[in-house]
Amino acid sequence: MLAALAGACVGAPPPAPNAGMDGTGESEDTGSTSTTGGPGVSVGPLTTALPTSGEPDDTTDTRPVWPQLVLSDGPLYDFGDVDVGEQGQQLFAVTNVGTGAATGLAGVDLLAPFAYVGGSYPGDGGDCGDSLGPGEVCLLTVELVPASYGPVQALLQVVHDDGDAGVELVGRGVGISDNLLINPGGERQGTPPPGWSNTGVGVWVAGSSAEVVAMEDSATIYANEGPSGVEYVLEQVVEIPEEWLGLAEVGELRLSFAGFSRSRIGSDEHRIRVEVRGARADVLDEHDSGWSTVPLWEELAFSSLAPGGARELVVELYCRKTAGALCSAFYDALELRLEYP
Repeated sequence: MLAALAGACVGAPPPAPNAGMDGTGESEDTGSTSTTGGPGVSVGPLTTALPTSGEPDDTTDTRPVWPQLVLSDGPLYDFGDVDVGEQGQQLFAVTNVGTGAATGLAGVDLLAPFAYVGGSYPGDGGDCGDSLGPGEVCLLTVELVPASYGPVQALLQVVHDDGDAGVELVGRGVGISDNLLINPGGERQGTPPPGWSNTGVGVWVAGSSAEVVAMEDSATIYANEGPSGVEYVLEQVVEIPEEWLGLAEVGELRLSFAGFSRSRIGSDEHRIRVEVRGARADVLDEHDSGWSTVPLWEELAFSSLAPGGARELVVELYCRKTAGALCSAFYDALELRLEYP
């Protein structure tokens, strides 16, 4: 969708010296006067020959002829929120409000992720050429295709033989990541579950179990054989992807997690814990479901800003066996995503 935005920034050369001025700028007392227009408008010197008799004055006022370009008519050129990898477009009007033609008109290349639509000035759908007469209007089309998350900006600038005009473009790359967890529901079967590390005691399995019905699909991740009275721990460490690190550094990265756990018959204990760690593996924040023996699917879900300096996320699944041959804690439908804003 093309939308016109507004604002103006004008460039024009200084007016020529007053008629009747010598090379040093000293007045020769010819009766000339100089005037200026409103903000951003430069009006050249006006020279008038005063009559020496009662005859009508047939001398014509002379003014310098200058082009003056204006881009649209408002202060903000905000593309707003654009999903990373998607395209946002805006249409800009260039108006010559001066008294002379703007020649040698061209657009300065934009800094990524902004660009002229199609890759070059004036953009596909734009009609600006290399000149623009007084009172004429032409169009530019500009796109924002963010490759990363967060605020972006660039200067939109057109130049001509006698000056330039420019405005600051702004926008934000936004969105949500895919699920960062590998094998989040035991779909890839194995012991231990592929993508996960057994950092405690006992056995962990990914696959179908006859003991419970999976939360989704047919497989789950579950603890199995091992000693009683100790903690079984299954862990997955996720490094924050590079395209998100800038937001993580300044504390503007949002974490979203959801996961389900349960026991089989209400005896063995289950628990989910998520840690946010810094560059030295120091724990900056944590979210913990706490221990539970409920034999029904329970959800741990949260969405929060990661502390500044976050570098990795750790998801830990626990089981604590109280009786029997198996440590019966089950996990399914685990999701870990990053968001901005």
